[in-house]
Amino acid sequence: MSLTTVDRFTSSFLLKNIFSSIMSILKGVRFCMDKKQKILMVAVHTGFRDEELFIPKEIFEKEGFEVVVASNSPGQAIGKLGGTIPVDLVISHVHPDDYAALVVVGGPGVAVLFNNLDLFGIVRDFSQKRKVTSAICSAPVVFANAGILNSKKATCFSEQRDKLENGGAFYTGHLVERDGDIITGSGPEASKEFAEAVVKAIHWQTGEQDIRADMRNTRKRF
Repeated sequence: MSLTTVDRFTSSFLLKNIFSSIMSILKGVRFCMDKKQKILMVAVHTGFRDEELFIPKEIFEKEGFEVVVASNSPGQAIGKLGGTIPVDLVISHVHPDDYAALVVVGGPGVAVLFNNLDLFGIVRDFSQKRKVTSAICSAPVVFANAGILNSKKATCFSEQRDKLENGGAFYTGHLVERDGDIITGSGPEASKEFAEAVVKAIHWQTGEQDIRADMRNTRKRF
């Protein structure tokens, strides 16, 4: 076999493997979306901010995600503006591994969750596993108190700025802020952009995980 023939064989082999890798990535992304990933939305039982729950929830569901609502009490959660939503489970019953992302909703009532130990455990679990961990309005205070905002850029309802900075965060005041896997929003006016940032981050993570898995499989072939 001549050197030229060997080179052609090697090139053909490599091209086939590259094509196979690309197809595997695309199939992996489609599979992840087909199996309907879940997003956990945590809302205080009384006094969540309606826009911060209902606008993101609608966007998530349109994108094909299943939304599960957790709260500090069972029954119907009631928003500041009068909206209601059934609570699927209480915070203490949440299994973080069931979800692709965490969204903590703000509002005037969310202060009762600022030091909720069960919620701290969920937040830390998501953060340690580098899953999308997000909160809006006053809810980023939960992240600060849980200890995941140290040296992170973040935003929130402006009146809570001191609490974020006391937790080691760099307050930016932006409508939406993303630092790695942590996404924060400033308030109800940021609801749409915040939700879109969460969706984008989940898609990015899904693609990144598929690429890493496929690279490992490709190395094994060689």
